[in-house]
Amino acid sequence: MIGDIANLHLSAIALAEGVTVHQMLTFQYQGEPSLIGLRGTNSEGEGILVIGSEQPIPFTTIRHKAEVEALHVERFRVDCRARGGGEPFTSVRPGLDPPDFFVRAQESSEKEMGLECTRLANGERLSAQAQMDRLERELLAAPRESRSRIAGCVVRVRIFDPATLMGPPFKSGDPRLNEIVELVLSLDPETSQLPDGPFPPQLPPEAAAQTPTGAAGASITSLTPGHRPSPFMRRSGFELVLDFTTTHTTTSVAQTVAEVVEKKDIEVNEILLITAGGPDRLGLIHPGEELVAGLLLDGIADLDLRPSPLRRVVLHRWAAGDAWEIHPTRRRVVAPQAHGAAGVEPPRQGVELAYPRVVIPSSVFGGRNDPCACGSGRKAKHCHLADL
Repeated sequence: MIGDIANLHLSAIALAEGVTVHQMLTFQYQGEPSLIGLRGTNSEGEGILVIGSEQPIPFTTIRHKAEVEALHVERFRVDCRARGGGEPFTSVRPGLDPPDFFVRAQESSEKEMGLECTRLANGERLSAQAQMDRLERELLAAPRESRSRIAGCVVRVRIFDPATLMGPPFKSGDPRLNEIVELVLSLDPETSQLPDGPFPPQLPPEAAAQTPTGAAGASITSLTPGHRPSPFMRRSGFELVLDFTTTHTTTSVAQTVAEVVEKKDIEVNEILLITAGGPDRLGLIHPGEELVAGLLLDGIADLDLRPSPLRRVVLHRWAAGDAWEIHPTRRRVVAPQAHGAAGVEPPRQGVELAYPRVVIPSSVFGGRNDPCACGSGRKAKHCHLADL
């Protein structure tokens, strides 16, 4: 569980009828909760994962798509070497996009194979976070006096109609964004406090204000004693939380993976590396991806993949450090940091995310005297760049 239980109030999770909760899942980063979710079963007895509040974790400064893919490949290689999986690729060089890379699986192999990289991402959550980022920027741009009334509080923004708000990220001047900004700044802690008790699936009109279109709502509560402010609160004076719940079942995750494999199953790609929880193109890590991958691994026997050009599909979990081959066989190729008796690492509770140093080979991009790709400002040869 999270060390500071006071922070738990920052997340609200909407549960469908008939869901049985078995476990609360939390990730934290630098002592702060970055995700809260629930594991359990639905009314049909199928494994289910419900993710509530999720705060992406900044990992590095990314400049190009190739840098993200290089990080994913090198992290996979590091985990393989560190946890008994051996060296998966004796050589790696940039590809033609696609494939992202050409690799040799064995030193004696004369033929290079096309390696394609992708992430196990949830489009709804990524879109929701993009909207939240824009909302934060607009609220920080508002005059300080307009935010004074809600200082020291938690403002929850809840999306009622995902179809209306989950499109492309808001642009400056978007009337939907302006409505939410005006709504947040109009909240009055004296009259808009939520009642005590569990957070309802959808806030009643008397407990939360809504935008004129009814696509989003907002409510306000007081911060509990001992709360550690987020970077946003240090600048704004209040916390801003997106209450956006997504539900994932073993079947839905298996279908998502099958769609990813089908999309990447083209003639030039022979190996597909799917990373869960790795940095995206903005250098942000979404820990919920690892929980979704864990749900898939629990039901891996039900995964039906029939790719043709792809010879091998591997699922790698970034923070857990384990990797599973999900095609053509179903086997774990890299052990996690800790695993249960059944061989699948159980969802970890209260995990403090720690990231070992990832070395980026000089053959992929950049020179030794160029600024390091991680954004530290140091020369690459003194930071992350090294010949493997």
